[in-house]
Amino acid sequence: MNLQCSLACLSLLTGFACLSQAQQQQAPDPLVYNDAVVKANARLHEGGVEYGNVLAALYREESVDTRELARQLDSLRKTLASVLAEMEKTPLPDSDAARAYQTAHRKFLDGQKVLINSDLPLVAKVLEDATLTLAAKKQKVEGIVDSMAARDNQTHQVLLEAQQAYADAHDFTIEKIEKEEQEYTVWVYRQVNGEWVKQEGRTLVTKSLEKAREYVASVKKYPGWTATSNAPE
Repeated sequence: MNLQCSLACLSLLTGFACLSQAQQQQAPDPLVYNDAVVKANARLHEGGVEYGNVLAALYREESVDTRELARQLDSLRKTLASVLAEMEKTPLPDSDAARAYQTAHRKFLDGQKVLINSDLPLVAKVLEDATLTLAAKKQKVEGIVDSMAARDNQTHQVLLEAQQAYADAHDFTIEKIEKEEQEYTVWVYRQVNGEWVKQEGRTLVTKSLEKAREYVASVKKYPGWTATSNAPE
C-alpha cells in the first residue's frame, strides 16, 4: 500500500471517529433502538418460516429433506449471530424503561439461542433415527415444537410488555402489525394395496380451524381412509 492510499484511509477513520463523538453528545433516538429490535426479530422470524417450510413435509406424513433442513438451521445460526452483534452496537436511550426493554429483548434472544442450538438439533436427530416410523417421528417432533412454542410465547409476551412500557416512557406509539390469517391444509389419503396414497383432488385449504377439524373427522369415518392437517388438535 502506498503512502497516499494510507493517508486517505486514515482520513476516513478520523472523520468517522469525529462523527461518532458528535453522535455521543446527543441522546440516542428511542425510535432507532425500537426499530432495531423489530428488524432483528423479523429476520429471525423469516429464518424460522424457511425452516418450517422444509419441516412441514413431516406434517403431511412425507419424508423431510434433512440436508435442506440442516442448511436452514445453519442459516438461522448465522442470522442469530448477526442479530446479536447488531443489537450490541445499537445505542440505547438512558432510561429505566429502555434498560428494561433491552433486558427483555436479551432474554428473548437467549431463548432463540436455546431453540436454535439445542431444540432444533433434537428435531434433526429424531428425523435421522432409522428405527422410528414416520408417525413416531411426527409425534416426537410435535412434542419438541410444542415445548419450544410455550417457552417462546412466554419470553415474547414479556418483550411486548416491555416494548409498550418503553414506548409510553419515550412518548411514541407502537404500530401493531395485524397477523395474516392462518390457513389450514388437510391432506387426504386412501389405503391402496397396503399403502397410503395421497388423494390430491381431496385436499382442503381453509382459513377456518373448525372446518379443517371437521373435514379430518369426516374422512376418518370411512374404513381405508385417513387425513392429516397442520391444524392444531
